[in-house]
Amino acid sequence: MDVSKESNDNGLPEQPLAKKNAFRSPIRDVLIIGLFIFFSEMLVVVILQPQNEWIILYDPLLLIIILTPILYYYVVHPLNKHIATIKQTELRLRASEERYRLITNSIPVVISYLDNELRYQFNNARFEKQFGMTENTTIGHHIYDVINNSAYEEIKPHLEEALAGKDVSYEFEYNHYIYSVIIVPHIDTDGDVLGIYIMSHDITVQKQYEKRHQRSQRIEALGHLTSGFAHHFNNIQAIVLGYLEILSKLMQDTTNSKEMHYLEKITVNVQRSQSLIKQLQVFSRKQKLKPDCIDLNKLIMDMRELLHETVAGKNIKIETECAEDLWCCFVDASQLEVSMLHIIHNACDAMSEGGKLTIEINNIWLDDDYAATHDKVNAGQYVMLAMTDTGAGMSDEVLEHVFEPFYTTKELDEGKGLSLSMVYGFAKQSKGHFSINSKLGEGTTTKLYLPQCESDIDNDGYS
Repeated sequence: MDVSKESNDNGLPEQPLAKKNAFRSPIRDVLIIGLFIFFSEMLVVVILQPQNEWIILYDPLLLIIILTPILYYYVVHPLNKHIATIKQTELRLRASEERYRLITNSIPVVISYLDNELRYQFNNARFEKQFGMTENTTIGHHIYDVINNSAYEEIKPHLEEALAGKDVSYEFEYNHYIYSVIIVPHIDTDGDVLGIYIMSHDITVQKQYEKRHQRSQRIEALGHLTSGFAHHFNNIQAIVLGYLEILSKLMQDTTNSKEMHYLEKITVNVQRSQSLIKQLQVFSRKQKLKPDCIDLNKLIMDMRELLHETVAGKNIKIETECAEDLWCCFVDASQLEVSMLHIIHNACDAMSEGGKLTIEINNIWLDDDYAATHDKVNAGQYVMLAMTDTGAGMSDEVLEHVFEPFYTTKELDEGKGLSLSMVYGFAKQSKGHFSINSKLGEGTTTKLYLPQCESDIDNDGYS
């Protein structure tokens, strides 16, 4: 084995044996030469002096020659060895620090170290990227001066618990992001807390997905409940209408017009309730659809007159933005028209003082990332029908329940709360997707994603 390539326990190369012993040969040689010179000079001095007169002459140069290797061996060499050890230690510490920084900067977690006075001593690169703060604005500063007051008051109990020597974990919302936070105390051998490590992971997307998934499950459960209710109630209505028809025939010869009037009223209201049942079936995805390949640009142009009649007298302007080379979409055209009218009616209600409704049609690709963060959405090519109004908008609380049947913010006699839930059910039954983005005072955008028409689509899947 080549000795010069061996490594020590610290991973650093050992000094070759030849180099380790290199200093010994020069010292030995110098000592021998020095002693030879010394005794030679003494011999010369003794010969030159009178008999019985011994005089030893000390030559400064000779002393220097003699003392130099001694000083080097007992003073300089140990000092050099100590300095070399310090340098090697510094190299190992620097390499360890670089490895530590590389690791902490590579993982997708915000890592900070605070001393026991809660002053920042270290932040990884993710910290600066996530919060936009540099070392100049954080290192040496108290955490109270770095984050806002309300955030500090919220996490203060967790910090105090960590400074008491306990591991702490909690979820924390800061600047519209949600973080999963773990705090680990740094404890020395005497049991004293020297500082704390804070590790934060952004779980905003995960929480949003969980929220969407829970809402989807809630709507799915409502859909099953609604489907069963609609089925049984429809059977009861059929029986009621049958008896009403028999009763109407029996009373045809009666002279009591008041009774006939009541009978007609009952029949009309039962028929109205049948319309409600059909709407519930749309939400529960039990309606019969007849999808076909349609050109959405052409459909909008054909509906232009109807759309303007819908907003007539409401001081609302309609603008359309149609894409060129638009794909055909595979959808039931009549149900799509009904869904569009439901959305437009909601937009008109939101723009009670007038405004603008923009209808945009475009080709769009929903990628795997979008599908992963939205429940029951397949990645692929879609035709998007987006409608944006300049109305009052909706709060987060309203958006949470907007697809649920019978949920409405209107007065009791102004709406049943079924329009958007019907659009949602229609989109899902059409193997598409329906989303709503809205903020209070900033209007609402609804996006209906309809699957691209392809020749190999199985029509049986829509029945």
